[in-house]
Amino acid sequence: MTTEPTTAAPLPLAGLRVIDFTHMILGPSMGMILGDLGADVIKVEPPGGDNTRRLVGSGAGFFAYFNRNKRSLAVDTKSPRGKEILLRLIGRSDVFSENFKPGAMAKMGLDYPTLSKLNARLIYVSHKGFLPGPYENRTALDEVVQMMGGLAYMTGPVGQKANKQRQSIATLCHLWRLAKQFAPHALVTHERNKRPQQTKNQTPAQTPILGAPSVCSGQSARIHAQPHR
Repeated sequence: MTTEPTTAAPLPLAGLRVIDFTHMILGPSMGMILGDLGADVIKVEPPGGDNTRRLVGSGAGFFAYFNRNKRSLAVDTKSPRGKEILLRLIGRSDVFSENFKPGAMAKMGLDYPTLSKLNARLIYVSHKGFLPGPYENRTALDEVVQMMGGLAYMTGPVGQKANKQRQSIATLCHLWRLAKQFAPHALVTHERNKRPQQTKNQTPAQTPILGAPSVCSGQSARIHAQPHR
């Protein structure tokens, strides 16, 4: 008895092209999930490669894990030729994702007002450590969020120093909430909404333990979108 070969259904985000201009964990994690869902994710790295390629110890394997299902491209965006290559890619893409410090993208000429003129349908996602306010220019790694949110003080032996969770739990909490909201948003914006508009979304992460205080300084994302005209 022979079985007829079956054709697998396309993944939900097949046909969506994402430029992943991010580093470390927070930004690459979103690209990882979009890639898992079928998007064509192109990770743009500096000529020396992303720093997570060289992590050792507890960080060994970060690059391979958080950048699976992606294509990589090493580009010197500080050179005219490299900038031209990146802009050509962005002009043909649906999503641009970045997690640089506030103001850095504007200095590079890669902020939303600039790129939206190049590609009016672009969905622009910015991941930031802190929401707008007095702390927005501070660096916020997962350890900082755990300490400020109180999670590190709820683990480890009683009476001893605070003990951070080994997993990047605050970052991943943000990631899953963002991915849950972003995937349908991207699909609806990309395929159905014909009216010009700009939308923004900020998603602060919260310490994922029952009864723990919110991380008011938590990791956040802002999404800009101007759908197809």
